[in-house]
Amino acid sequence: MTVKFTSAMKFDIEVFDRKIKDFNIWWL
Repeated sequence: MTVKFTSAMKFDIEVFDRKIKDFNIWWL
């Protein structure tokens, strides 16, 4: 259960990071 939770958090962080980058590119 801990591993599942950690991988899910990592995935969410990666998606969030991509959204931030896409947002910055859109503003540039």
